[in-house]
Amino acid sequence: MEKWLSDPSDVVVGRRISPACCIEDAIPAIAYLALKYSDDVEKALVVNTNLGGDNAGRGAVLGALLGAANGLAAIPTPALRDAVSEPAD
Repeated sequence: MEKWLSDPSDVVVGRRISPACCIEDAIPAIAYLALKYSDDVEKALVVNTNLGGDNAGRGAVLGALLGAANGLAAIPTPALRDAVSEPAD
């Protein structure tokens, strides 16, 4: 996957890796996005969303992985961070 990091994400996920939403099929795309955007949680989630398809499962696992790896401080957007740190009504 490292050789694909300079390629556009929509070329990698969709043409080389399945954009499938079932977690067992989405693991390669999640691993690619986590590797490519390892230091930018927000960008990783936005790119995942923009890749289309049924991206909610991918996004949940991707966010959990990057959040665990980088900590809550790595989520710069207050709306995203506050949604994580405060329980929903």
